Amino acid sequence: MSRPRFALLLLACASVLCLGDMRGDDAPKSPKGDATNQPSDRPLKAVSGKGKKAPAGVTKPAEEKPAAKEPKGGKAAGEASAEKQPVPMAPAIKPAKLNPTQTRYVKNELLPAFQAGEPLTLLNLVSSQMPRWTDPQIAGMNQLLGENDAPTLDRIVTDVRMNLIRVGMAESGPEYSAREAAIVLRELKRQAEEIVAQVEKLELMQDPLPQPKSLMEFRDYLWTAHVQNNQLINASGLAHQGKLLTQAKVVTKARSTSAADKAIFATDYQKLFDRIKALHQEL
Repeated sequence: MSRPRFALLLLACASVLCLGDMRGDDAPKSPKGDATNQPSDRPLKAVSGKGKKAPAGVTKPAEEKPAAKEPKGGKAAGEASAEKQPVPMAPAIKPAKLNPTQTRYVKNELLPAFQAGEPLTLLNLVSSQMPRWTDPQIAGMNQLLGENDAPTLDRIVTDVRMNLIRVGMAESGPEYSAREAAIVLRELKRQAEEIVAQVEKLELMQDPLPQPKSLMEFRDYLWTAHVQNNQLINASGLAHQGKLLTQAKVVTKARSTSAADKAIFATDYQKLFDRIKALHQEL
């Protein structure tokens, strides 16, 4: 069954469920258990992806666990999916030990500015300092921010820049330095690829399409598709902004940048955008 036809079938079954709730004619099909118990159990089974091999063992979920461990001959498919994971992952950066001045800066200036929720104040505070910071120093700041229940510096700055773009105030912020552009591009890539990885793992994206056994399971699949659809829209926006930033003069004419920053500047965000678009159409 093709995915477009499957989506139409999902919509049709969802409408039948709504009509059944209005007329009260869905009760005769659930004499074995409460309707409130089934939605909480079945979605968990659907997400686990263990119902592919044993359609006959529906009444014995405990027997499905060894079925997931048995396929020794299916290692090729498992290894193929595992090989895809290390590709987008960047090497971990060892955090540097912050000196007392940097520690005071994070605790007394950066954290209060973030908690105040004033984006322009925050950007003016951080942008002028970024060219001085190395990746290990930023990693040390991120560690200290995490200890105080705050996002990473990369995430804070990127989110502020994207929010200013959404409200039409991008030009009101300070100009990018090459260092800040590299940090923002790295975070845009990380967030977009994280969403892509989540979508690719969905049961709805696997080659044998799932076979829901009830209308409630149809509803759960519809809701999952709706949520991930919105996530892909967000990811495409991140990839588009990454493409625009790599075309800016601050990147194209950047000099004296590190090898890591040069690698980020060379990222093909159009290719990432096309990948997200293809996933969006398939979902």
